[in-house]
Amino acid sequence: LKTTEAKIFFTIFLIYLFFISDYGGNWMADSLIDSAMAFVDTGSFIIDNYIKAPQDNAIFNGHYYSGFAPGASFLVMPLYFLAKPLLNLLPLSVIGFPQLQFKIIIMNILATIFLTIPASALLSVLIYRFLGNFTERKKYRLLVTFFFAFGTIIFIHSTGFYRRPITLFLAFLSFYLLYKIKNNQIYASKKILFLIGFILGFSIFVEYSMFIIVGLLSSYLLTFLRNKKILWYCFGILIPLVALLFYHYFIFDDPFTTPYMHRASPKAQSIETLSDVLAINFSSER
Repeated sequence: LKTTEAKIFFTIFLIYLFFISDYGGNWMADSLIDSAMAFVDTGSFIIDNYIKAPQDNAIFNGHYYSGFAPGASFLVMPLYFLAKPLLNLLPLSVIGFPQLQFKIIIMNILATIFLTIPASALLSVLIYRFLGNFTERKKYRLLVTFFFAFGTIIFIHSTGFYRRPITLFLAFLSFYLLYKIKNNQIYASKKILFLIGFILGFSIFVEYSMFIIVGLLSSYLLTFLRNKKILWYCFGILIPLVALLFYHYFIFDDPFTTPYMHRASPKAQSIETLSDVLAINFSSER
């Protein structure tokens, strides 16, 4: 706890916590949380009884599902599983407060505190550590780190339940490990390569557009590693991707379709190409 990295983490964590927003959620956050709650409550991803409006949800065979990649919902599931007994004890029906909406509000707050904020704080710590490869001047490293944490758009995305800080942390962690391998700071073992691959594959499981970053980092890996060990990296990526395809098949009867292609909102009805999917993806987070 006395290290500079720990002080950076807790400083950023507490400041983000003070500025936490989106208590009532947003279309993206509610869609992901609805899916998590539905699965824990019923064992199904159908969110018909949870949604307030169909805007950022998908509709298929007469049922509503989350309109996003499922990874963030899977991260919320353990939080809701642990919080559910306490939430059910609250006598909200006595005072006339909608219990379901209250649960969604609480889960938005918990997801922000235990998922988004820690991911952003850890990302800032990694940036501080990475800058040590270029300068030993601590004050410059701290200046860049805190500018990133509080002077960029990451600040806004870290004070509510958003996917971007989570995927950015996963991507930068993978790059950081690859950089250390390239510069002989850590050994390129099968386990570490598998871990890097799994982290990157899971980032796609959380947000589809991360496949671009995965492609770039895979190309970076090929610049310094070209032997059979790279298969372990590929195996790591494949596990989350296979799970993602299985999720698509389980929901939409087609492993190569996505929730974006079944969006209930009018502007999503014309989705036909990958560029259309990315356009909707980048416009969904408000």
